[in-house]
Amino acid sequence: EGTAAVENGGQTYETSVYTKRKVFPLSDLTPAGEEDMILVVGASGEHRWVENRGYFELKENYVNYLQIDARSRVEKVKGVIINPPAAAGGFRRIQLPPICLCRG
Repeated sequence: EGTAAVENGGQTYETSVYTKRKVFPLSDLTPAGEEDMILVVGASGEHRWVENRGYFELKENYVNYLQIDARSRVEKVKGVIINPPAAAGGFRRIQLPPICLCRG
């Protein structure tokens, strides 16, 4: 998430900085299959259609949804709906491209 540098004795030492996060896969909580569409809704009304491949991040007293491939998030999740009806609150359904989260 960044770098840190320190100069000592005329030399510069750099290191990468990472933040440890408490996360768990969305698939741990949902019975949704790959063909199902999932709607994640945040506290501010933002919403995102996702596949069952993202993560929930546990923060102080709320949960965020992290979509790793797109490096995006839905802050303070208020609801997760699996296969909502087409007219669910005026949300527009979009088709997502296939995503592969592969382990090396």
